[in-house]
Amino acid sequence: MEQHIGKPFRNIHDGRVGVLRQSANQNVCTMEYKDRAELRHEPVTPNTLKQNWALVEGPSHDLLDVEIAFIARTADQALRAVEKHEPFQFWKLGQADSNIYDGGLVEVIVDYLRARR
Repeated sequence: MEQHIGKPFRNIHDGRVGVLRQSANQNVCTMEYKDRAELRHEPVTPNTLKQNWALVEGPSHDLLDVEIAFIARTADQALRAVEKHEPFQFWKLGQADSNIYDGGLVEVIVDYLRARR
């Protein structure tokens, strides 16, 4: 189990992602994961690790800054379309040349997505 410390795991029952950590007591490992934005620690044994968690293989799924900006601009464009009763121009999704309608929304989305990393 020590070779997997610090690696991401996915719960096979509900899909949440956690990281295997060594606790202060060196004999115990915990799975660290977020549940509704609250950081939780669940003690795991080699048996429960095999039964409930699967090692996440492959590259990380962290969003790039360009992707975060695209998501924030697209949400801003959707909000503008709804509030101003304009057609939503889906063919112009996330274009950088468009004016920001609600800067607060863009900031919140960018901050949230960066915090998820």
